[in-house]
Amino acid sequence: PAATQLRIVALAGQGRIGEAESLLSGTMASPEELLVILTGLAPLMDQLDSRAQRDLGRVQLAAARRIDSGRSTLPAEMAPVVDRCLAEAFTATGDLPEAIAIYETLLKSRSRDRTLLELIANLRVRHGNPDDLQRAKTIYRQLEGLDSAGSSAWLRTRLNVARVCHLA
Repeated sequence: PAATQLRIVALAGQGRIGEAESLLSGTMASPEELLVILTGLAPLMDQLDSRAQRDLGRVQLAAARRIDSGRSTLPAEMAPVVDRCLAEAFTATGDLPEAIAIYETLLKSRSRDRTLLELIANLRVRHGNPDDLQRAKTIYRQLEGLDSAGSSAWLRTRLNVARVCHLA
């Protein structure tokens, strides 16, 4: 999967999005294997310019939707992975409200997941409307409560609270 992920990202970075799409859609991988490929794309996409990220996000979204359409045939523990792939694809395509909605749904079963909380707060700040900024502030305050007062993690979170208050 790692070689496939790198090849897809390299093709997208070269503007050869059709080839990247063909590589991803043409893979004979099972849905589970395709999910492994998709979950590995998000961290690699940071290397691409914004246009290539959006283009590859559309390819990722098409593949994630294809897997989502067969969700009922997947083991139940794969559902959050499918959801995360969809959310990552929506983020890459710039559809932040869709991504946020999926991540918020995932948060219902993992309310103290620091990584997920930070991701949602960051996306909400990026989206930037007043409701999103208010929710980001609430999340950052929740994160404050997860850390020891005065720790470096607590201080970073505290600074994010101040930043969001300034933006709002």
